Amino acid sequence: MNAGLAQPAVTFYATGIGVTSPRVDGQTYQNSFPKPTLPVVVGVGGVGAQVLYAGQAPYLVSGVAQINITIPSDAPTGIIPLTLLVGGVFSPVGVTIAVK
Repeated sequence: MNAGLAQPAVTFYATGIGVTSPRVDGQTYQNSFPKPTLPVVVGVGGVGAQVLYAGQAPYLVSGVAQINITIPSDAPTGIIPLTLLVGGVFSPVGVTIAVK
């Protein structure tokens, strides 16, 4: 990737990110979005990505998390693994992302 260009941002959704603050209560959220209390780490092809946002997805039922990341400039290209680590627990193997 060209170092002079802004890194592309990607949004994906997940469930099971653990306890949030404040705790979710089964409703949809339009403001004041709960965020996970445990650290959120994302890997793109084995390279750490910058997490721009991790928390409740706006306008979706509680428990659906939105995660926004930037694709690392040194990430491999092609169909590569996307990993999510929340509080030391990894997402299932087999999730991929296409990087050009």
